[in-house]
Amino acid sequence: METANSRADGCDGGWAPRAGYVDTEAMRFHYLEWGSAGPPVVLWHGVTSDAHTWWRVGPALAAQNYHVFALDLPGHGHSDDSPDGYNVDVTAALLDGALAALGLRQPTIVGHSWGGMNALVHATGGPRRVPGATYALIDPALRLGDDPARYTKHYLHGLGVPPDDRGRAEIAAANPEWDPCDVAWRVEARYRARPAAVAGFFEHNPGREVTAALGELRMPTLLMLADEAVGGIVPSHMLPHVEAVVSSSVTWLVMEGAGHSIHRDTFERFSETLIGFLHYNVPRGDLRDKPALSDPG
Repeated sequence: METANSRADGCDGGWAPRAGYVDTEAMRFHYLEWGSAGPPVVLWHGVTSDAHTWWRVGPALAAQNYHVFALDLPGHGHSDDSPDGYNVDVTAALLDGALAALGLRQPTIVGHSWGGMNALVHATGGPRRVPGATYALIDPALRLGDDPARYTKHYLHGLGVPPDDRGRAEIAAANPEWDPCDVAWRVEARYRARPAAVAGFFEHNPGREVTAALGELRMPTLLMLADEAVGGIVPSHMLPHVEAVVSSSVTWLVMEGAGHSIHRDTFERFSETLIGFLHYNVPRGDLRDKPALSDPG
């Protein structure tokens, strides 16, 4: 799973995941899995990351008797590229196909950043093959600018570069709160993310705003926003608008002192908040049908 110089050996949170692949009608997804029974929780990462961003979250949830799946999103990690581009309506539908292929019923979908935008669109964008989900939106991308070029140069930096000490030092210096394993997996993820997928997210969604969709949510939803002062992507001037539009089904909060990657910056607070939400809102029981999985190869 790791490259020779990734320094990610042993970075499994004390519970090594099982790795697998699942084929949908459109593409093949790679995923990591913790646990084997209990309510399913599916983790969707942000742009330029991969399933390993959840290396501590997966074990923490499995220890609470949840069945956890972390997907590599299209064009990232070991998953295929999207066959139809990276408009968020397309990627949300592709991810819905992965949920169906995994045989999940009434999952909780936890989406960070790009994954959070996909989760919100999945929740409100029309009929789905896997209905009845609960959602946790972690500093989701609620609004994108009209000029993709403003973002692509920054996000394309480091992509395809094999993990090395220079890359790790760069990430660690920019994120002093992160665990060294967060740094190692981040560098690994940048190496595997495809530029066309990363650029496609911005180029295929210019000016996209999904904030109003927060008012359409009719299922239990956690909205966890980061602190703009330390890198949160939802600016403070938008918070009154968020408060005005969110439905009564949404529990929302700003994690003060936590940057955009809340699960990396403040793992203990993040996991405590997420697990508390799950315990209160998610029914117990094994909600998984027999999946149609392919051999990991």
